[in-house]
Order: sequence, then C-alpha cells, then structure tokens
Amino acid sequence: MSGRRRPSRPALALARPVVATAQEITFRTQRLEPRLLAGLAAFGVWTAIVLGAGEWTPWGIAGATAAMGVWCLKYPAGRAGAMLLRAALLLTGGFFLECEAVAADLAGPFFLWPVMVTAVYSLLLPSSTVPWLWTLAALEFVAVRLAIPTAFAWQAVLGEAAVLASFCFVCGAAGRAAATVEQQAEVVKRDRQSLLYNDTGFFANGGELFDECRWRKRPFALVLLNSADLRAAAELAGRRAATQLFEQLVKKIAGATPTGGIAARTDSVEFAMALPGLTAAKAAAVMHQQFGQPSKLEVTLKDNRVTVMLDSVVGEISPEVMSLEDLYDRMRVRLRHRANEAASSQPAEPPSTLQGLIEPDPPMPQDARPTLPMTYGEALAVAGRKP
Repeated sequence: MSGRRRPSRPALALARPVVATAQEITFRTQRLEPRLLAGLAAFGVWTAIVLGAGEWTPWGIAGATAAMGVWCLKYPAGRAGAMLLRAALLLTGGFFLECEAVAADLAGPFFLWPVMVTAVYSLLLPSSTVPWLWTLAALEFVAVRLAIPTAFAWQAVLGEAAVLASFCFVCGAAGRAAATVEQQAEVVKRDRQSLLYNDTGFFANGGELFDECRWRKRPFALVLLNSADLRAAAELAGRRAATQLFEQLVKKIAGATPTGGIAARTDSVEFAMALPGLTAAKAAAVMHQQFGQPSKLEVTLKDNRVTVMLDSVVGEISPEVMSLEDLYDRMRVRLRHRANEAASSQPAEPPSTLQGLIEPDPPMPQDARPTLPMTYGEALAVAGRKP
C-alpha cells in the first residue's frame, strides 16, 4: 500500500456544507434497485408461464420490468423523485395486469404484483417519500376495483386491502431500519465540509464501479484535481474569497459528475471523480466545459478579481491497471510530476501561493488622467529648459 492516505485537514472551515444531500439516493441503494427489479421481472415471467393462460400482458410487464432494471443499472436514480417515478410506472402496469386478470378469473394471484412493487420500493425509497408510494399503491388498488366493481366481493376487497397495508407497514419499517444503518455508514464516508465522499468512501464505492467496468469492458475515467492555491486563499485573499472559491469548486465538481459516478475530496485541496461509462477524452471535455482551459476558478470581490489555477490529470481503465487504487497512484505521480515541472520552470518568487493572482482593476490610461494647469514657464522648468 502506498502512503497516499492521510487525515485530511480542511483548507477552509465552512459554516455550512456545500452540497445538499436531502432526498439523495445512496450508492448502496442505487446498486440494489436493479437486483430487486430483476427479481420482480422473474416473478412476472413466472406468472406469465404458469398463470398467464396465453395472455400477453404478463409477458409485457415482465419485459418492461427487465428493461427498467437494465436502465437502472446504466443510469442509477440519483434522487428519490426518479425512483418514485419508476415505481409509479410499475404500478400502472399492475393496474392493466389486474384488470386483464379479472377476466381470466386470476385476480387473486395477479394482485401480488402491485403488492410486491410496493414492498420493493418501500425498502428502497427514503422514509419521507414512502407515503407518496403508499398513496400511489392505494390509488391503483381503488382504481382496479372501481373499474370492474362487479368482479370483487366486499369481503375479498377488505382482505386484499389488509394484505396491502400489512406489506406497506412491514416493509416500510424494514426500510427505515436499513436506511438508518446506511446513513450511519454514509456519514463515515463523507467529507464534512463539502459532503462529497472522502477517500474512504471513494475507494470503497469507486472500487466497485471500477471492477464492474473492467469486468463488463465498459469505459471508466478517473479525474484528479489539485490546487495548492486554495491552502493560502483565506490568508492572502480573505476568508470571504476563499469560501466562495471553495464552494464554486465543489459545485462545479458535483455538476461535472454524472449520475452513476462519484466525486470525492481525497485531501484538503485534492479532489477525484470516478466516471463510469466515459473515456478519458469525454471526461476531459466535461472538465473543460466546467472549468475552462486551462482549468481555473475566479471570484470578484469589490474591485479585485481572485483567480486560482487548478492542476488536473485524466486517466482511464487499461489492461495493465488492476484496481482503482493502482490507477489513482499512477495519476497522482503524473500530477506531482507536472506540478514539479511547472515549479521548476518559474522564476523564484516570494513564498506566496497566490502571488500575482489577486488582480486589481486595470490602471487608468495616461491620456485619461487629470492634469494640473501650468504656465508656459512652469512647463519649461519641468522640462529642464530656461524660459
């Protein structure tokens, strides 16, 4: 193991986190959704074979669920709203499935489909979003029985309602317990100032993404960003400028990280992005779009413009790279080598990492400056001539 990991000391002590995490879906939950959808799709295939009796709707529901699972694998839900929308689509399919099953006298077995959808997403969704899921499930339940009122006895309706409610509350309680454990684990993996992942979370979760891309022969890019100027920003440019620079950097990094990728603060002024599905060229294009070319940050306070330059390297998966840590080590060597070359090519300056970066407004042109009235004799005296 290399000696790269060390406790990170914040370059800035921010009063509030930069990136909000409300309604975010955790990394583990994102990875779990496709597997549970695969189970739902398998149940749909079983109902189509055993109970379908030649009907095409069960096959369509099973195929749509499998396709949704593949979609979730490639584009994980980053927010609770996206995951709730998927649950709503599956419940809509359950409505048509139940309505068709009534005609075949299979309403009882096919009633399990919306129940299972509700159970699965009660486990996955944040507790604040679960009541919306239950509302959708109740609407689907009522809509089916209003659409074909003569097919359901009131005793059966009450029994099925009790089954649905039981699954909702049991799975909801299990989901809250699992979410508590997951959030506790997530806190350990997060940087307190930026709420990006720290190095522990980056190598744990990013390692899974790397291994999956390597196994599936899918592109994977890693970006490292570093700026020594941020260390001295608070002292030389002022606390307000330093805070704005840091917030701008974190927001740009979060904006450059697509859903399914992860961003981390691996050291006080070092940041990393794991980008599955992107080549190095595409990752570099994303960086240029967010940070410009060359990469930099700028804020303006009063009459001063503060500019901080960023050193960055982009790498990608290759046959000789066996792990994310291996790729990270190689890229960090490149980053240090580039920084050393830049330092050796510059003339000696006072030890200020922001030397020349705080730029005042341009001076007023000579011809625009005010002049004092002079007599002809005074002008000649200034010029060194005798009148």
